[in-house]
Amino acid sequence: MRLPGFDRFRHRLLRKRSEHSLRPETYGAPRRERVPVDALLVGSQAGRPLERWVEETGEESRASLRLIDSPYVSFLRSVRDDPARLDDATFLRGTDYYRMARRCADHTGKWFGAHEEAGILERVRAFGRMLPELAGAHGPERAELGGERVQGRTARGEPLQVFALRDSRCRELQDGHHRVALAVMADEVDVDAAVLGEKWSYLQRLVLQGVQTRGRKELYQPLPAPEFDGDWPLVRRCTDRFAMLQRFLRERGIDGGGRRSLDLASSYGWFVRAFADLGFDANGVERDEIAVAVGRAGYRLPPGRVQVASVERFLRGNQERFDVVLFLSILHHFVIGRESAPAEELIRHVDRACTGVLFFDTGEEHEAWMRDKLPGWTPDFIERWLRDHTTFDEIVRLGRDEDVESFPGNYARTLFACVRKGGISPSSG
Repeated sequence: MRLPGFDRFRHRLLRKRSEHSLRPETYGAPRRERVPVDALLVGSQAGRPLERWVEETGEESRASLRLIDSPYVSFLRSVRDDPARLDDATFLRGTDYYRMARRCADHTGKWFGAHEEAGILERVRAFGRMLPELAGAHGPERAELGGERVQGRTARGEPLQVFALRDSRCRELQDGHHRVALAVMADEVDVDAAVLGEKWSYLQRLVLQGVQTRGRKELYQPLPAPEFDGDWPLVRRCTDRFAMLQRFLRERGIDGGGRRSLDLASSYGWFVRAFADLGFDANGVERDEIAVAVGRAGYRLPPGRVQVASVERFLRGNQERFDVVLFLSILHHFVIGRESAPAEELIRHVDRACTGVLFFDTGEEHEAWMRDKLPGWTPDFIERWLRDHTTFDEIVRLGRDEDVESFPGNYARTLFACVRKGGISPSSG
């Protein structure tokens, strides 16, 4: 069963909106190569390509996951630490590997041929027994893990099957996850693989479909995913502004402590993830549903953490209040008429939603692409404009972003902190 609303999302995902080819995987005569284990990403599940698996199950945590960081390897490491755990069903059920097996069985009806709980647990135990030190001199026997030859899975001794990811050194596994995990435990640094063809990864494809980059091979915000190891220019580095606002929060004695934050027009959700890591109940609003999907896969943001909506629609209907609000590089779209709402009305809605600190920047007249559109919008003017149209008690300039290095003549916008005295709620920490 597809996830609710996914057909509409899938239509957008597959629609051609890219300067780069979004063609599906291409096959050729398989070529053999030695692949470093740290370049192998988790791929297909139960014979389904990764993209289809994510579509059907919503298991976005499987995307952009290195095999060495996966449940396959973490399970074997825990067994190596204490082999007696294989006899502890409670321990087994608490592992990510078991949860992966259970999810697969629930979705497809089986895990390596096992349908019932007892059979699934035995398959999990069988994989643990394949550790080199437990399997004996002959090594792991494939028959222990499921018995039957599963269609589409290669036999022991055959090379792994992988796809080369475009513009990356990474390879996505089509088959052979368990064998690579065992190779990792045997301290092998590379493995023999048959490269079936090439493809974009699930996350690369999403990024290319995003509204903000419009098919250009760019990252709008930093992504830690391993397949972006090639030539993917970064539009907004985010870390520069975050360092300034984090320093301000620290100086004012404001920590997460369960307080609420909101990032308006959050794009992939880099700041949502960063504020969550500071202990905030972090939330975002973003109208591009594909950008929201990038954040779920790229930052492991849980569903619902970022609401899919336009900023103006969200603010007009919003009754919630937030201790910290981020309103970054949005206002100029309303000032120059790209959006329908008046800028003064929008900032009043933002003002009402924020009980403590608003972090704000906007386009300025010094930028090449804003010079004719925002005449007079200097830091001094922006500060006066904020004082005239909000009710904050204090406005502090924190510094300028550094994105001008990637886009000469643009960005270097001033970041402001707008403070409401006594407005931060008590910490629950």
